[in-house]
Amino acid sequence: GLLANEARIYRYLMTMNKIPKMRWFGTTGQISFLVLDLLGDESLSSVCLSASEAASSGLQMIDIIEDLHSRKLIHRDIKPANFVFGRDSDDIYLVDFGFCRSYEDANGAHVAEKTGKSLLGTHEFASHHVRQGIEPSRRDDMWSIAKTIEYICNNAIDLNEIKQECHNMDFNGSPHYDRFREILTKML
Repeated sequence: GLLANEARIYRYLMTMNKIPKMRWFGTTGQISFLVLDLLGDESLSSVCLSASEAASSGLQMIDIIEDLHSRKLIHRDIKPANFVFGRDSDDIYLVDFGFCRSYEDANGAHVAEKTGKSLLGTHEFASHHVRQGIEPSRRDDMWSIAKTIEYICNNAIDLNEIKQECHNMDFNGSPHYDRFREILTKML
């Protein structure tokens, strides 16, 4: 199920920064347990940040997602609730890898674009492509980050430029992480 997939992903990402480390996964009877490092009490869904603070958090999100993508994975459920503050810090961590999967097939080729798919993730933060039934790809993770940044500052930042670029990107294209960082850095 989803928790077993999540445990496999955490195990694979054990050397990645800005995700909690998995300490244990197991099943007792019909109940599965996943034990992770303890993080802070708040996620980005419970805060309202200034434009500058949101841009700073956005830069952290881009670093995290670029690292995840460099490991040939897409998250597929980027939203404010899945970015959690660390204990006693402003660092943010990405959590909830239940929908995460590789964007490459067994031969190392990009997976094929599929249509007619059910909505995966959270509608409010899903890209136009995903809402239209297209299989998620890296562009959709980035679109969701832009939407998350807008949300956490109550739309004080307009990231239509980033969202439009993601919308126009090919399914198997690699996002322009540095360009998106430049746009956010101007807002600091």
